[in-house]
Amino acid sequence: PDPPKPQAKPEIVAKAPEKKPEPPKPEPKPQPKPEAKPQPKPEPKPEPKPDPKPEPKPQPKPEPKPEPKPQAKPEPKPKPDAKPIDDYMAQRLAQETQRAEQARLSSLMAQEGARAAAAGPSRQGP
Repeated sequence: PDPPKPQAKPEIVAKAPEKKPEPPKPEPKPQPKPEAKPQPKPEPKPEPKPDPKPEPKPQPKPEPKPEPKPQAKPEPKPKPDAKPIDDYMAQRLAQETQRAEQARLSSLMAQEGARAAAAGPSRQGP
């Protein structure tokens, strides 16, 4: 873009010297833009690096006793006087929590059963 500019200037000067102040305006604008673009790009790159550490090892299942979980059952209906929508949501939430807990309990029980069977009949607990 630099070489054609000097040629266009003499033509403009020869035709109309009044248009001289116009060409210098577009020149300073394109300079600040290319400088601002490369700066924001390097910033987002360092962010995705900390993500690739999912830590899959910390799953030794330190909850062999599913007894303390039944405490969440008395939570289903905290306030029966609440709005009907709240009651409906509370019911749905309670159902979902119960379902999730039952699934977790059953999976835990199955795992414990398999572990107990592998360890021996001496470990037969609740």
